[in-house]
Amino acid sequence: MRTGAPTDRAGYVHEAVLYDSDEKLLDVVVPFLRQGVAAGEPCLVALAASATGLVRAAMGDTTGLTFFDGRYDRPASVIRSNRDLFTAHLIDGASQIRVASEVPHPGVGAPWDGWARYEAAINRAYAEFPLWGLCAYDTRITPGPVLDDVARTHP
Repeated sequence: MRTGAPTDRAGYVHEAVLYDSDEKLLDVVVPFLRQGVAAGEPCLVALAASATGLVRAAMGDTTGLTFFDGRYDRPASVIRSNRDLFTAHLIDGASQIRVASEVPHPGVGAPWDGWARYEAAINRAYAEFPLWGLCAYDTRITPGPVLDDVARTHP
């Protein structure tokens, strides 16, 4: 993962965060969000409930963060609603948007095929946005074939 903001703010930076402990998740996500808040960037959090609780506790002050619970229902609807959300942030003057998210997979009891296509499709669907996305995957519960797809879909 990068240590600072992407240098090309004109497009989508799509990164995977593979973690095997709560501490490792927080070591990446908390600084990512704190830097975004400090820069006045919209910071969106769409993590599973347990990870969201960890992030909320670690951040303390959640001013500047927008949390989404249950955001990932169907891939096509998520792409459509995210594009609308990103567009609204641009209209409001955002020059960079940060997203920390987790998508459903078999490790949390969800089918993967549609979400694997989602992870590939958003590289183009979000390409026009100044977006920096971190997709979090807990390697303690994420199946190997999912991690293989994640490696292919996160440039």
